[in-house]
Order: sequence, then C-alpha cells, then structure tokens
Amino acid sequence: MLNRLPVIFWAVAAVMAGVDLWTKHLIFQHLPHFNSEPIVIVEGFLRIVHSENRGGVFGLAQGSAMWLIFGIIAGALVIWFAHRKENKAVVLQIALGLVMAGAIGNVFDRVVITYVRDFLDVCYWPGKHWPAFNVADAGICVGAVYLAIHALFFMPPTEKKAKS
Repeated sequence: MLNRLPVIFWAVAAVMAGVDLWTKHLIFQHLPHFNSEPIVIVEGFLRIVHSENRGGVFGLAQGSAMWLIFGIIAGALVIWFAHRKENKAVVLQIALGLVMAGAIGNVFDRVVITYVRDFLDVCYWPGKHWPAFNVADAGICVGAVYLAIHALFFMPPTEKKAKS
C-alpha cells in the first residue's frame, strides 16, 4: 500500500523548500523593514517588497494559530499521499513535492519567525492588487492546480469512484 521512499517527492520538496527559505533570507536582508522601498522589476507589474503575513492565504485570519496547525496537518497528508503506491507517477510526485515544499517553507516561517515572509508583489495597478506571496506559495499553487487537473481529467473513472 505504501512506497518506502518516494525519492522524487523528497528531492523536489527539499530543493524547493531550500530555494524558498534562501530567497526569503536574501530579500529580507536587502529589505529589512516593513516600510523599505520596494525593488521595481517591471514597472506596474512586478516588484520585490517586504511583507509580513501573520494570517493565512491572502492574509485571512490575521494572528490566528490555526494556520500553523493547518500547515502541519496538510504536510502530513501530503507525505501520506506521496508514499501511497498508486501515486508513484513522476509528475504526481513532483506536484506533491511542490506542495510539501510550500508547507515546509511557510510552517518554518510561522514557527521560527512567527509570520510568513512574502516578497513577490505582482499586478499592482491602481485599484487592482494581488496579495504578495513567496516561492512556497507559488509551489503550493502550481502543485495543487496540477493535482486538481489530474484528479478531474486523468484519473480513470474506477479510481475516482473508489476515492470518493
């Protein structure tokens, strides 16, 4: 029922979590204060900012410990899914590794720093703004979107019935 060690999953999780934590460290060294001047990469579209997310997704529920608990539970579930024999396809292992990397990076921030460090600020035209995010958030989104597409379009009907 369970794979012993899904190497691709753990390699993707380790590399991406490392990239996430390294980029956060690098950016927050250069922009040490919340009111630091942003670094504009593409005017009107992309800048690097110092953003402290003390809430959850998109800053919801600021100051709530539930996001730390959610991150730990989500990480445990992702590990369980990655170790299941029927989830041995390489692309599934990569997607699960991306989600795990995101959980690792954001849980690390919540435990060690008490907030999640976000720094990528896109689409900030007047009146329109997407919340700042980080490499961990991007990994979670890319992995989750692939997993949803896989579940909807690529799982055989018998697997869909058995899993629901």
